[in-house]
Amino acid sequence: HANCTNLECLRSADALLLNQAAKRHRMDRQWGPVVDGRLIGKPAHELVADLPDIQSPTILTVVKDEGSLFVDGDIRDADEFGRLVRKYFSDHPGVVQAINSRYPLNDFRSAFSAASAVITDAVFTCPAVALYRRLLGAGSPVSFFQFDHPMIVPSLASFFTTGRDYGIFHGSELVLLFNFDPFVTIPNQQQMEDLRAGLRNFMRTGTVASDGQRVVESVWSLNQPA
Repeated sequence: HANCTNLECLRSADALLLNQAAKRHRMDRQWGPVVDGRLIGKPAHELVADLPDIQSPTILTVVKDEGSLFVDGDIRDADEFGRLVRKYFSDHPGVVQAINSRYPLNDFRSAFSAASAVITDAVFTCPAVALYRRLLGAGSPVSFFQFDHPMIVPSLASFFTTGRDYGIFHGSELVLLFNFDPFVTIPNQQQMEDLRAGLRNFMRTGTVASDGQRVVESVWSLNQPA
């Protein structure tokens, strides 16, 4: 549809045209930054390793069920879970075997939750941990947090009627931070204020907890990975 037969043509093609082509092929994921060796030469944790001493404070955050919105289809049983794992990791047979061993379905609420955990770790948490380790090794002051605060967002109610267990989903911390949905249910308003106060304090001082550990314990789980 883009009339391209090589990578250079695709790189110069209009982004809107590529999105239209993706929709025609039922590719419902929007185009985003990828490590292409040119514009973005390496993954973030490798780029950091190439930099000189980094002394700027850094905060890395992940969301507990970040991958839930990116699970393709309804994963209802072990067979569908296995197909999803093979689909994403077919080029790495050893990884497929390790996933099946380390993510037993009995440890999760559902097969969908297990699939969500795999994508959360592979796409979000593990790269964040790798970046954390690089920064820590470079002597940079760095903190790693997991956002684990559930909330009810009425504007997304119809989206969540699919029966899937989305949990604490990708982007939900932004709802709490910016409160862009006036009807969002936040059981504890103090937690929203704590989140905002913590990030404001980080921008001023390089540390999140403006009141001891209260801000951290109220909103995030502090989890410095080994």
